[in-house]
Amino acid sequence: MRKMNLSRLKLFLVGSTILLFSCEGPEGEIGPAGSTGAAGAAGQTGPTGPTGPTGPTGPTGAQGVTGSQGPAGPGTDFLYTDFQTEIPSWISQNSNDNGNWTRLTGGFNITGTTTGDLNTNVTMTSPNNGAVGTLTNNEFVEVSIDIESQTASIVDFDAWIKSEQGFDFLTWRLNGQAINGISGNGGPFSINFEIPEGSNTISFRYAKDASNSDPVDVAYIDNLLIDNITSGRYRRTEAEFPEGVTSYSDRGNYKK
Repeated sequence: MRKMNLSRLKLFLVGSTILLFSCEGPEGEIGPAGSTGAAGAAGQTGPTGPTGPTGPTGPTGAQGVTGSQGPAGPGTDFLYTDFQTEIPSWISQNSNDNGNWTRLTGGFNITGTTTGDLNTNVTMTSPNNGAVGTLTNNEFVEVSIDIESQTASIVDFDAWIKSEQGFDFLTWRLNGQAINGISGNGGPFSINFEIPEGSNTISFRYAKDASNSDPVDVAYIDNLLIDNITSGRYRRTEAEFPEGVTSYSDRGNYKK
């Protein structure tokens, strides 16, 4: 509804009646627009859109530093051989001696009669024996075993000998030093000796002196066991050598 402009009204008196007439002029110009109102409050955040595709794999990182080596595992529990099929790989032939220990695959003669089919024996013989191997005066043959043990151990074995008594010896050794030995004519003898914990080399040597020989000239080793001293699997008996057999420790002034 348009408002009237009262300044443009005219009054006329007619008798006792006042007549009011409008004398409306032309419409005025539209005033200037008002200023823009303040912005309304922000609307609520819309829902999260779906995850985009996985980007390409980045380059491989540099290799880390190698860790330090762990502690050594436990040593071998025990070693045993009866030489039924072979000389085990853990027994090494001495490369600086004059021959090799070998397996005997038939009976052998110790006291003049055949003592049986002892094909389980490692054997070494001189030429006079007529079997495998050749040894002459001032020669020796040797095998060795390198072991690592975390406790003291026992070396247990059987031995036979047929040699020039008091001069040609089978000896058993620890780290290059003779523990004991035998010469002469006899066997089998059950022998054992103790070795300390740690790294050790056990060896068996048959050596001839500078002259003379026995008609057989041979030593035998069988049933070799190297075991933890606490296991109880070995025999703790001291061999008693009969007349005709001399121990290395009782050889007097003779030195091999």
